[in-house]
Amino acid sequence: MGVSFQRIGLALTAIGVLSGSAWAQNYMIRGAKIVIKPGEVLEGASIAVSKGKITAIGNLEPASDATVLDGKGLTVYPGFIDAFRSGLVKLPDAPPAATAPDSAITAPATMWAQNRKGNRAEVLAHANLDTTGFARALSSGVVISHAAVGGSVFRGWTALTYSVEKSILTERVAMEMSFRGGPGQGYPSSLMGTIALLRQTLIDAKDYTEPAAPADPKEKPKGDPVLASLKPAAVGADPVVFFANTELEIRRAFRLQDEFRLKLMIAGGKEAYKVVDELKKRNIPVLVDIKLDSEPSTSPTQDGPPKEILEERKARVVERNQNLKQLIAAGVKVAFGSHGASPSEWLTAMRDQIGLGLTHEQMLAGVTTAPAEIFGLTGFGLIEKGAPANLTILESDITSKDAKVKWLFVDGKFVDPNAKPAEKPADKPASSKEVSR
Repeated sequence: MGVSFQRIGLALTAIGVLSGSAWAQNYMIRGAKIVIKPGEVLEGASIAVSKGKITAIGNLEPASDATVLDGKGLTVYPGFIDAFRSGLVKLPDAPPAATAPDSAITAPATMWAQNRKGNRAEVLAHANLDTTGFARALSSGVVISHAAVGGSVFRGWTALTYSVEKSILTERVAMEMSFRGGPGQGYPSSLMGTIALLRQTLIDAKDYTEPAAPADPKEKPKGDPVLASLKPAAVGADPVVFFANTELEIRRAFRLQDEFRLKLMIAGGKEAYKVVDELKKRNIPVLVDIKLDSEPSTSPTQDGPPKEILEERKARVVERNQNLKQLIAAGVKVAFGSHGASPSEWLTAMRDQIGLGLTHEQMLAGVTTAPAEIFGLTGFGLIEKGAPANLTILESDITSKDAKVKWLFVDGKFVDPNAKPAEKPADKPASSKEVSR
């Protein structure tokens, strides 16, 4: 699936991020362990960055005007890509409900066509970003996030964004959907109602035609913004990302894909291993939640279930935690999402997955080359000359419990996620200088 780039602005205002003119600044990370891509590592090497691009890799000497970052003991990775991150979008207020008609001659508002509960297909993640979430992303080592919308049934268009303000990569990635009904009372209040709403709305969107603009510019347009926004996904022109964790949810998404010829991706996918052959056959990418479920205790309590039940519950969790390993072994396209995890949870989840049998290379691919391929990001997910400078720099190898984010380069700009506002580096150093923090 290819995704076109739509750059929106260059200003960066996150804590520790150099502003505007800093893009022209020269940097060198010297003497670090550099992971070029999964399976390719340079020890004690250097990276030169200029005008937002990687200009050289290897045994280098810094330019006279370069800021030199001491890389001793550090590991430099391609900038991490979070394939499905919640908490970056602040949903706009829902439009006011229409005035209910006379229920003596018209169906009640809870079943009325204008009751759009659970349908926010017109929402655009890129236009409603909550930038307070960027600090958590940067502390997780995340350079690029696939910003999830959240909500109920039709959630709106996701976006690809750098982890800084006003720097969008792709405005419309996929229409986000789920089987979760709308809030409050009324239709749809059941799974059957939610599926009926999904199917009918997709049918309506496929058949929707935008009316001609009114002749009077003061007249309000008569179009339907919800159906207009949904149509590209409903006709199979643009992707749909379905938030589905259980086997049944994923199979229901398959059926919708068959009926409407959707370009389908699955997000969450906790039980995707149960349908691994079908995912492989359909070539459906899975944006997996990599956090492991906690194993429940098997010690019975006085009023609790018997030990046999507790052991069965634990066995299910242990099986479910092998999900990612089974998907990769089967050759399913997989990228890793934090799904709103905290920085410590995100890095810990990576190590936990390695502890369950994933190789270091598989783990790294899930946050670099794999999401770059799924989202069509050419030149991302690896470190190479001429590529955009998107780098995640850790204090040690990712497999270490001491692995913490030291610095990042985001869209070519140096970021210190640990800096206080007053500690921002100068825009233009007078001469080559060493930075070691």
